[in-house]
Amino acid sequence: MSETQTVEEMSPEVNERIGKAPNPSKATLRRRQNPFLQLFSFANFNWRILQLVTIAKFGKH
Repeated sequence: MSETQTVEEMSPEVNERIGKAPNPSKATLRRRQNPFLQLFSFANFNWRILQLVTIAKFGKH
């Protein structure tokens, strides 16, 4: 077995900060895992990228 350590094992301060971090609420987890909201977010992100690419290629009219 190798003697390498993970980053968490090398830095106890990081472990402590991660342990003190707040966990998301059940409502937040439900929103993050909702497939309809994920689809909407994905479509919205793609629309914004498409707008940026269109402006860069053809200019703003």
